[in-house]
Amino acid sequence: MKRAAGLRVPRAGRALEGLKMNAKLLNFPVLRVLLAGLALACSAPAFAQKATEMFIPIGQSAGLSGKHTLMARVQSVDANARSITLVQDTATQTVKLGVRMPLWIDRSKQQQSNSAGTLADVRPGMLAEVKFINNNRAAGEAEWVKVQSAP
Repeated sequence: MKRAAGLRVPRAGRALEGLKMNAKLLNFPVLRVLLAGLALACSAPAFAQKATEMFIPIGQSAGLSGKHTLMARVQSVDANARSITLVQDTATQTVKLGVRMPLWIDRSKQQQSNSAGTLADVRPGMLAEVKFINNNRAAGEAEWVKVQSAP
């Protein structure tokens, strides 16, 4: 919409001009890249949590521990079925561990850094923290597991 010299464009017309200008701006590749970068940057905290989870002591994962995780004692380990049975108060839960699922050994009580572990490292009586896939405890499949090493 072109303006004639000396004529005032009504407010609705000015708003329409602004919308057209915004639509034209989206045609610039640089702006598209910037918007994509902004969207990616907003999702970075979720990736950062997963990348650093190994180093966080049991029960101290901000926003997860106690809300989206189960903390309980290991009652038994079944290496053939790749599962552990946890007991908390009087309730028990069997947790399935995927082949590629991370399992970490929390050695913070010994003032050592945490390390990657295997199912063979898990013993009855150890304190464990389990994060379930999609926060679905009923399915019983772990996204990750941390166990506290014996002092």
